[in-house]
Amino acid sequence: MKQFKLIDAAEDDNLLDYFKSKTFNIKRGWKILNITEKEKNEILYSLAEEINVLLSASGNKIQSHIITGSLNDVCILKIRIKNPKTKAGKSSGLRTYTLVIDKGEFAILFDIYPKNGSHRKDNISDTEKNKMDEIVEYFKQSKEV
Repeated sequence: MKQFKLIDAAEDDNLLDYFKSKTFNIKRGWKILNITEKEKNEILYSLAEEINVLLSASGNKIQSHIITGSLNDVCILKIRIKNPKTKAGKSSGLRTYTLVIDKGEFAILFDIYPKNGSHRKDNISDTEKNKMDEIVEYFKQSKEV
């Protein structure tokens, strides 16, 4: 499987500020989950594995995860992963938004939230979708410079 770099936007102030300006705050997401460093690393590892599986998939399997953009260029994926704190499986675990660039050269995790509970989110709002479109366009243009 192809190796790529998974970046947690919470670990880079410039990325964190950019995604916050688009209403996504990964630091808040991590805080809401109230997890240990070990659990956070489990989540990042699971996310990387899931991205690898999706990148090697074809057709509808990958298309169903793309929110906006193109896998061959820049896209945003919504990925389900298990919650190591609650032991909830993928279907009732966590949801992540990850920006993938150049079919997996690198990926940036920029939002995470639980599927259930007081901090759950409903479907992506029109505002969030528009902000995601802006993010994809910004990173497409950044690649061309």
